Amino acid sequence: MSKNMKRMYCIDCAMLLGLSTLLFCIVSYVLYNLNHIPNELSLRAGIVLSGLLALVFALSAMVTVMVHLHKNSEELYEDSMEMQEIDLQVGSIEGETI
Repeated sequence: MSKNMKRMYCIDCAMLLGLSTLLFCIVSYVLYNLNHIPNELSLRAGIVLSGLLALVFALSAMVTVMVHLHKNSEELYEDSMEMQEIDLQVGSIEGETI
């Protein structure tokens, strides 16, 4: 894998980790505050359980995306690099015609 591809992969993984951390913090904060609302125990338990399930599914989806990026990084970033090269060539052709 080339240096640019590794850099793009690291940036994508860092963004996914940052979003996972942000999601975990937001859901944890909301569940913590909802847990202190005085109401029926069964209602609180349902709210907390549904929030935890949503968190688990969202985090597992992000992990799945990271595994997909790792397994298919050559193909994915190769296509991206080709598109960047085409954009640069089109930009230089447009610059020459103007």
